[in-house]
Amino acid sequence: MYQSPLHYCRSCNIWVALDQSVEQCRRLNSCPGPCPYQELFAAVAEERKRLIAIVEKRLKAERCTA
Repeated sequence: MYQSPLHYCRSCNIWVALDQSVEQCRRLNSCPGPCPYQELFAAVAEERKRLIAIVEKRLKAERCTA
């Protein structure tokens, strides 16, 4: 089961999931200003894309051999 990485946001004083966009986080948590963790959000997004590509490649390979 996938578990989103969490980070404590000192701007909002809450734990936020890093597998969302900065805009989604800001909207959900009424963030007051520029996000100090934009690099973390971007890093998690890139890693998620990489993992999805790996899973899709494996599923495609399984379909071809079945």
